[in-house]
Amino acid sequence: MTTTVLEAPPVPPSPDHPDVWAYAGYNRLTRDLEVELLGHSDRWAPLPISLAFLTDSDWQRSILLVAVRDGVAEPGTDDVVGAAEVRIPLRDNLRTGHVFVVVDERVRGAGTGTALLERAEAWLRAQGRDHVIGWSTVAPEPEPGPGTLEAPTGAGRVPSDDPTVAFLLGRGYRLEQVARASQLDVPRDADEPRRHAALAAAAAGADYRVLHLDAAAAQDHLDALARLHTRMSTDVPLADLRVEEEVWDAERVAEYVADYERSWQEMRLAVVEHVPTGELVAYTELQIPAFPEIEFGFQRDTLVLREHRGHRLGMLAKAANLELLVRERPCVRRIHTQNASENEHMLAINVALGFRTVAVQAGWQKGLGAV
Repeated sequence: MTTTVLEAPPVPPSPDHPDVWAYAGYNRLTRDLEVELLGHSDRWAPLPISLAFLTDSDWQRSILLVAVRDGVAEPGTDDVVGAAEVRIPLRDNLRTGHVFVVVDERVRGAGTGTALLERAEAWLRAQGRDHVIGWSTVAPEPEPGPGTLEAPTGAGRVPSDDPTVAFLLGRGYRLEQVARASQLDVPRDADEPRRHAALAAAAAGADYRVLHLDAAAAQDHLDALARLHTRMSTDVPLADLRVEEEVWDAERVAEYVADYERSWQEMRLAVVEHVPTGELVAYTELQIPAFPEIEFGFQRDTLVLREHRGHRLGMLAKAANLELLVRERPCVRRIHTQNASENEHMLAINVALGFRTVAVQAGWQKGLGAV
């Protein structure tokens, strides 16, 4: 089958809009890929949520490229056999682009992925970007030895004969980092996370206390949260990915919090206050789809400011947040997260809380030449 690459219309205002066909086709492909790789679709965003995620903001712009069957005058959802989501930051990292490509398994190997990637890279060059970063999933992580490609960091690996790995290597991408994707089967009661939180609180001492913030309460701490988000952008292990510090201020945090509601997500934020100074010195964030019947959620960022590390604040924040979730949202049965494979300290916290490895995420980078 031969295909043509088109740029999708702007993100439509609702799933019922006539221009939604490209986004609905992409949404179907991403769900199929998640089921193919992981056996479930927890990480997949239904179409209304996906549209919200793809909508431009003051901090980010994205386009969607779709590959459709040749000869179709008015393509529809079922004619989409491949797609590339392309993003650029607008306030920082102004030479960086991000791309994610997915192709229907029935047409792989016929050039559709290459056509999408080349078009995505050309668009990024036109936007003044000189390098591109992308991620792919492998499940399970292979054992060390022949037939594997090791991350340059020395932590994590992918099978060298994986089709996506071979595809990206063949198009000039370099493996920079491997992240561990983990899943927590949420305990039925809060006893275990409560025990971890109590032990961590004892180690931290009276100088530190946990505060729980919902979206409304976060409005009272926007400047402090901006500082934490800024530090988060570069304090985590980044291998040789060309990522610069992100610029966060109160306005950006307020917009970030509002995005949760717009995309039907619930934010559960635990922060650690340094009592003598009143400074917020650590935070962790859970993202839960805001539907009562949903059984899964996502562990997002966790950060302890470097100058306050060594007091078990990462465990304190994560265990306290998990304890509250178990008590207030007992329907949530699974939490998904990912961490750089070289981030031994945070991974040890996850393992202690019960997370288990289910896959790895490979971080790829390519230079786009002079712009």
